[in-house]
Amino acid sequence: MFDPDPDCVVCVCRSVSEAEIVAAIRAGADSPDGIGDRCLAGTGCGGCVEALRELIEDFGH
Repeated sequence: MFDPDPDCVVCVCRSVSEAEIVAAIRAGADSPDGIGDRCLAGTGCGGCVEALRELIEDFGH
């Protein structure tokens, strides 16, 4: 497993980094909607939703 990158912006619409998304996952978010509720990622155009799913797979419980 890799460390989440605080400089890698996954959600461009809301300027949310990979590290912020992983923090949301570690706090219990287990779906793109759950991540959006915690840090707004995926709530703009939706172009990052697949990346959110991949991060859930990589970092989810």
